[in-house]
Amino acid sequence: MLRVDAAAAVCPVRGVIRPASVLVRVAAARSCWFNEGGLAAAGAAAGGEAGPLELLAIGTPEAVDADPRSASVTVQISRPDRVLLPGLVNAHTHLDLTHIGPREHDAGLGFLGFIDLVRSLRQTEPRAVAESVTLGALLSVRGGTVLVGDIAGMDASGSSLVPWQVLRASPLAGVSFVEYFGLSEAAAVSLPQRMAAVLEAEGKSRRQRARLGLQPHAPYSVGATGYAFAFNHAQAGVPVCTHLAETIEEHSFVGTGGGSIGAFLRTLGVFGRAAAERFSGERTPVELVLGELAAMPQREGGGCSPLLVHVADVSDIDLERIVASGCSVAYCPRSAAYFGSAAHFGPHRFEEMLARGVNVCLGTDSIVNLPMGEVEIRGLSVLDEARLLIAQRKIPVMTAVAMATVNGARALGFDPAGFSLEPGPLAGLVAADAHGLLAGVVAEGAAGRQDELLLIGQAR
Repeated sequence: MLRVDAAAAVCPVRGVIRPASVLVRVAAARSCWFNEGGLAAAGAAAGGEAGPLELLAIGTPEAVDADPRSASVTVQISRPDRVLLPGLVNAHTHLDLTHIGPREHDAGLGFLGFIDLVRSLRQTEPRAVAESVTLGALLSVRGGTVLVGDIAGMDASGSSLVPWQVLRASPLAGVSFVEYFGLSEAAAVSLPQRMAAVLEAEGKSRRQRARLGLQPHAPYSVGATGYAFAFNHAQAGVPVCTHLAETIEEHSFVGTGGGSIGAFLRTLGVFGRAAAERFSGERTPVELVLGELAAMPQREGGGCSPLLVHVADVSDIDLERIVASGCSVAYCPRSAAYFGSAAHFGPHRFEEMLARGVNVCLGTDSIVNLPMGEVEIRGLSVLDEARLLIAQRKIPVMTAVAMATVNGARALGFDPAGFSLEPGPLAGLVAADAHGLLAGVVAEGAAGRQDELLLIGQAR
């Protein structure tokens, strides 16, 4: 039995408790007790699946003192200047790009300059890809993350299972969304064969800690048949996500087939007749993709709602389409700032989405678009995405934490109960730096510390 005392706790369901204590039943030392000697400080480094955790009680120290189970506590941890949070969920990241590190964005080159950067620096050999994903997993753990939605980019052989295999060997849970491309008709015809091994492995991974999903890259790189392939499998229970409505270049291309993306695709020789027809209707990216989703024949039960990533380019009508679709949205605030999204589309409409019942969660996107100083201190931190929203948009801390925990779990198809700090199964416990989360918890002037993942359990 373990007790943790802290300055406060933020529960996505019940709100802020100040001061706060929790009682946790730890089934095994392998539950990755990182920063206290005695139990397995090396548990996370060893990899593999953590043992189960159960949150028995949470409340003020006096309330927990009165719980008869407190008499069974064998170890007590004190974090008087920290805020307790559930294990965090990074719903959208690219761990295979971790080796590139943070890079300055050249606004003059636009989004195509970023694509060229990634294309020139990404690893393509399986061993090098595995090393980059492993580093990304370690930086995720450093940031307090226990569950990820990772985009498994293509390697030299095509769509790759290597990132999923690394995820399985790490202490993280999550979905490895296997990415694919293909605007041409030939690519559409070959897609079932190209993805056969992925789908076979997906069937075996379903409901496990590390799962597989499909990632049609984006509407400017995957045709209608490629999206139909993903949406059809989503109805059969396969997790699906896609980049959508991210940049002004995407808006221009989807509406007209022109702009810098159109020119780039024509140089690659992949802008054929089908693409010319698809991108000639002055439609928005949201209208295009969600229209294709709505046109799919519906099956009864068991399906997964796709996860839409970024979704910055949203008109009033597009907002209605998102609400009606039942899709979740992954918002990456620091990535949006990196690409100057607000200058093109205005502030992200995540608050309106939340108010309309859309499940909005948070992601970091790739390490490339993150500030070097923040990565050095807190790794791949989805909590820093929440801090940015608290600072800039003045949203309640409870809303920001929910976006980084229960909402992300729901979007990835995991049980949100383990991310709520309510009694029951616990997926993880973080002792976070209070700065940027709760005012008055610690003295001013001591910001910039690492958030501490105390425990990691089993996400279901």
